[in-house]
Amino acid sequence: SGLGKMLVFGLGGTEGAEAAHGEARACGGGRADLLPVLERALPRLLAAAPPVVGLGLVEDQAHALSQVEAAAGDDLLGCDRRLLASAIRRHPRPPLPRAALLVVERIGKEISGTGMDPHVIGRSVGRRPGGPEFGAILALRLSRGTRGNAHGIGMADHTVRALADQVDRAATELNGRTSGMPERGRLPRVHDTEEAAVRAALAGAGPGPVLQIGSTLELEEALVGGLGRARLEQEGLEVVGRLEAPFYRGRGSLRHRLR
Repeated sequence: SGLGKMLVFGLGGTEGAEAAHGEARACGGGRADLLPVLERALPRLLAAAPPVVGLGLVEDQAHALSQVEAAAGDDLLGCDRRLLASAIRRHPRPPLPRAALLVVERIGKEISGTGMDPHVIGRSVGRRPGGPEFGAILALRLSRGTRGNAHGIGMADHTVRALADQVDRAATELNGRTSGMPERGRLPRVHDTEEAAVRAALAGAGPGPVLQIGSTLELEEALVGGLGRARLEQEGLEVVGRLEAPFYRGRGSLRHRLR
């Protein structure tokens, strides 16, 4: 989120965020178009309580601080525009841009506002040509930091009972209402075990490799199945080891995890 969005959407609390997101959808013809709302609301907000300075922070793919810019109150949107271009260049990218199945071990609000970064999983509104494409997405767990808020799980195609049992429905529904995207909190198909979920996802995903990541913020290491060493190296990946079979434990859970 940029400086303008944090002021207009963030400081308003639940009611302010819900009203601002609703106005954004109205401006965008049903799609959340934030810029017109920010352009109208920021001058009024700054006139009532002008901040001395805004401090914009940009992180890189490894979640490390890479750029800082200070801006006077009347230049907050200008700062956001400048830093957005920089942030896009540094945006995390999945190790493989295409796969039959993407397995995400953890989703949560401290990872992304939507649990999984939509640009990493290729399920963002207004997808960019050439972006990531995954035939199916399987989410396995909620992070501790999300405290039961499963907003974003609706972007997955499959999940497991263990995640469903972690969900705080009230927190998830509140997030969906204030963001104007309640569909992103709806549970996808739920399976009793991780093995059953993987097999069902692959059955409907078509041919291709399997990519497993810890979260959409942890992309330095990944598990890949279905591609040989030569092809992985062609993709620019360093092969550091080979997984041993079996791939599932006795109760149907994945044997190999990134964390």
